[in-house]
Amino acid sequence: MLPTESEAVRVFYSAGIVSGTLRDALERAGLYGESFSAVPNLGTSARVVWVGEPASLALVLPALDPRRTPSVLVSVGGKPADEGGGVPCLVVPDALDTGFLAATLRAAAELVRARARSIALAARLSESEERIAALNRIGIALSAERDVEKLLVKILTESRRFSRSEAGSLYLIEDGPEGKLLRFKLAQNDAVPFAFSERTVAVDEQSLVGYAAIHGEPLVLEDAYALPPEVTYQHNDSFDVATGWRTRAVLIVPMKDHRGELVGVLQVMNRRGIEPGTFEPYPADLVPVMLSLATQAA
Repeated sequence: MLPTESEAVRVFYSAGIVSGTLRDALERAGLYGESFSAVPNLGTSARVVWVGEPASLALVLPALDPRRTPSVLVSVGGKPADEGGGVPCLVVPDALDTGFLAATLRAAAELVRARARSIALAARLSESEERIAALNRIGIALSAERDVEKLLVKILTESRRFSRSEAGSLYLIEDGPEGKLLRFKLAQNDAVPFAFSERTVAVDEQSLVGYAAIHGEPLVLEDAYALPPEVTYQHNDSFDVATGWRTRAVLIVPMKDHRGELVGVLQVMNRRGIEPGTFEPYPADLVPVMLSLATQAA
């Protein structure tokens, strides 16, 4: 079975070892290779096997961060001077044998995939620990803070922090002359400056927050502008149009008190990816944590 795109491994080899043996070994190992003279900008999500003589690999090593980018060296004729610098190094002899080199490349690729999984697990563990720490910080604030305005700021700030959200907003339920309303109480956005003013939103199925309030359930959207045609709600793009910012992924959770009564709605937007400047959908395992936080805060 071919590896998925997320598991695909790239092979870069130095110009000094290009040979028919290397090309045959790459083909036999089911890998694609390309030559390098300088370290390309691959990003932290790349999975790379570097093949070359010790001198060439020694030039690569300073640019590699084994804690973030899964890489393995295949060194021809000996190890680099610093023996890998924390990056695993497999050594093959100068006299390259196609079968041996192919087996080594396959082993290196599998090691890269294993290291990628390890890095991903470490990142998930770190994020889980941060979620727990955020819940603890909010729990402490709830017991110590008497200023409601400051407490609301704390809740939204911590929610955005552990969900890696670029922006967020908080609404509180109130009675209006013709029924329930959501008061737009607080907003935060790291990307663009804006003038905030409180206003109210109808509790109906036309808006995202209104829909979450009526149904009392989380609403998770991968893209606020790519909604299924059958839904009743739609994204209000007035802020995006006014500022040039773009709403992407959205996660909205109702805030209910211990009696199950709705007291507000918490919304976070644009979950940042691991790579700088990238965004990603909100994962399913984040939803119950956000619900727990919203319930605790309510």
